[in-house]
Amino acid sequence: MKKNIKKIILFLLDTIRKIRTIYRNYTSPSPLVYSPGHYAYKRFIDEELNESYLYFKKYFYEAIFLPKERLRKYAIETALKNDKGENKYYMEFGVYTGESTNFFSSKLNKNLNAFDSFEGFNEDWVGHAHASGDFSLNKKIPKLNKNVSLEIGWVQETLPNFIKLNPDMKINFVHMDMDTYNTSKFILENIKPYLEHKAIICFDELYNFEGWKVGEFKALTETFNENEFTYKCFSNDGAQVVIEYN
Repeated sequence: MKKNIKKIILFLLDTIRKIRTIYRNYTSPSPLVYSPGHYAYKRFIDEELNESYLYFKKYFYEAIFLPKERLRKYAIETALKNDKGENKYYMEFGVYTGESTNFFSSKLNKNLNAFDSFEGFNEDWVGHAHASGDFSLNKKIPKLNKNVSLEIGWVQETLPNFIKLNPDMKINFVHMDMDTYNTSKFILENIKPYLEHKAIICFDELYNFEGWKVGEFKALTETFNENEFTYKCFSNDGAQVVIEYN
């Protein structure tokens, strides 16, 4: 009986040792312990995170850090402080399962105009690990709050039509969750003329991940000059960033 218990204990200790070794090999920065299957991608991630840190560090001193959920709350509440009862617009690009859509709309006593095709990406998310078609819901629409006004289809088709129908709109809040460069730039270029002073734009993937330079960040910096916006908040557990339009 005692021999069996001893064997079990030794087996468990040996298993723990092996797991710890595997973990150290995967997380170690030394290229000598990387397996050929993941070395290049992991090194790319490490270098991208470092470059992101070095670029954004100068903005950290004038912004705050919050976890993702608190960041979203901060974004919508900051926008509402700028809403003086006028008919301002609140918009979201990228609904997916509706988690953020329902959260933002629950804070509003007006409509949230939300755009999505529910067919996933219409382009590869270059620099990252997702291809065209990823995140598709096969056009199945999730359950959303009653004050969500959906624009269903590719945003390159639905947004221009929406603008034509609302030529005098004043945009006070935008949640950007399209991820990829071309789509994000198309949106930002089209909505920029309608942004209110101090409008809030909450980006879901702007920094702190691999490929950050060629996604939403690239779209932002090609559409806005640096003096046209201020970094307000950075996620301390993700890639989200909140900016304020000057």
